Amino acid sequence: MTRAFMALACLALIGQGAAGQSAPSGMAPPEARKIAVEASLRGQNALAVALARQLLKADPQDSAALLALATTRLSAGDAAGAYRLGRLSFRAAEGKALHHEAARVTALAALAQDQTLRTRFWLRRAADTAPDPVSRAKVMRNYRLLQMKSPWRTRFNFSVSPSDNVNGGSDSPYNLIEGVPIVGVLSPAARALPGIVAEASANLSYRLSQDAAQQTVLTGAVAVRRVHLDANAQGAPLPPPFDTLPLTNADLATSSAQIGLAHMRRAQDSALTQSYDVNFTQVWQGGARVYHGVGAAVDLRLALDPSKAISGSLGLEHRTYANGRAARIATMGAGITLILPDKGRLRVEGQMRHADGPTFTSRSASGQISYALGRPVKTVQVSTSVGGSYVDYPSYAVGFIAVPGGRQDKSLFAQIDATFTAAEYAGFSPTLRLRQSRTDSNVSRFGGSELALSVGFESRF
Repeated sequence: MTRAFMALACLALIGQGAAGQSAPSGMAPPEARKIAVEASLRGQNALAVALARQLLKADPQDSAALLALATTRLSAGDAAGAYRLGRLSFRAAEGKALHHEAARVTALAALAQDQTLRTRFWLRRAADTAPDPVSRAKVMRNYRLLQMKSPWRTRFNFSVSPSDNVNGGSDSPYNLIEGVPIVGVLSPAARALPGIVAEASANLSYRLSQDAAQQTVLTGAVAVRRVHLDANAQGAPLPPPFDTLPLTNADLATSSAQIGLAHMRRAQDSALTQSYDVNFTQVWQGGARVYHGVGAAVDLRLALDPSKAISGSLGLEHRTYANGRAARIATMGAGITLILPDKGRLRVEGQMRHADGPTFTSRSASGQISYALGRPVKTVQVSTSVGGSYVDYPSYAVGFIAVPGGRQDKSLFAQIDATFTAAEYAGFSPTLRLRQSRTDSNVSRFGGSELALSVGFESRF
């Protein structure tokens, strides 16, 4: 962050004015608070400090007095002191106006110390407490300016979802294989189990270089999924030898971490955007490492006009599992995005995937259609999507039994998403997702359905 940029930001908030005025005596506290804050904004620091000290003698938690002192400290170059006083002012504030001003001053104090993440946090709080749309718009412009200046970007998401199938189990208690006259009984762990799923993710990126034609970014991501099985699932009476459930909540817990390097290019006046990335991924389940993978991908996006764009992608990944075995995965995708007259966004996309795994080889094809409404329904942003997939395992066996013709899974899903923008807090809005999915397979162990309702929070900026 350049010192010139910090100076301009501070001057934009503080302004300039005369100093050295004394505080009038016998002034009522409400009037003293108003004059103290206004004097600090005009740069009349002596008057602001004198009034603020008088107010703080009567009430050490006087938010307006603390705000006035924070502003004067900032104009005097004491960013650390301004940050401390700004936080105290925010904690003691009542009403949106004082909260908003305290958050703004605290954000500028963090900016003056080159503390980008703290600046973003307090700008989010300033946006959340803005007393009117004009004030919020000003904060958002400052936030976007900071994003352009700062090499760091962060994004967080969290959701909790009650589900009737947290383990991807079968709807049937029997293991039926088409073309095989043998009926097996599925263990409880292979059956669909109800429970609650909690998921959280964090994405962080750091811009290494940028100019008008290219950008290189170091990326990182962490995702966790935790499951709480229903008491009924854990203690349902079952006949021997399946009278106890071998699965625990910890067995279904998964985590992943990824670090990568992405490079994007677009020549001046070109409609083609090229993206290249490499990444390293580590995945755990039940506390044990499942695999680590190294991947590379190429994405191309061509804007046909302002309302239409087509895209294509190629990807390769090599996975090494904990037992030393390896898998190679190749993907190819394509899509088209349309901006409709009502500003709605329609996207149609498909992907083909080939995997040579440690046990089986698979080929799959999937497609999805998604649509986001161009305008909120009242204050709710709504989107929906439907899709399906087909997976073929040409050579597949269940134990010692070979599946005639291999295993084939067919899946369909539909979901609707709602984001409640009016309920935003510190840049996060509550979200609601309803999803129904079903898989049919010629090996009944892999057929099942799920109905899940997810409630979460999404980072809006």
